[in-house]
Amino acid sequence: GLSSNAFDGLTALANLILPPQLLEFGGFRNCTSLERVVIPATTQTVDNNTFAGCSSLQQVWFAGTPVRLRSSLAENTPCTFYFACADAQSTWAGNWNAANRPVFFGVTVLPW
Repeated sequence: GLSSNAFDGLTALANLILPPQLLEFGGFRNCTSLERVVIPATTQTVDNNTFAGCSSLQQVWFAGTPVRLRSSLAENTPCTFYFACADAQSTWAGNWNAANRPVFFGVTVLPW
């Protein structure tokens, strides 16, 4: 996976489609131009505070059902989460959406 600070502060990054071989990742904090992220169905874990401070982030789409979502994925962002899976999973941290951002389940195609 990507390290927990791999892309932190990369302010020119606007749209991101992660590769299908990426099983675990984190490290996009304070990427202030990041607007959209596509997370592949193969991703199993998303680390704590992965998108914290991404002040332009509008949409994060999970193409599958991640096994683990760590805490506070998108603090200080305006994003909406979209998931292909039907419901939240019991293996996700109870505060994965601590910022209480909008969440939609059962979205099987890109929402944009």
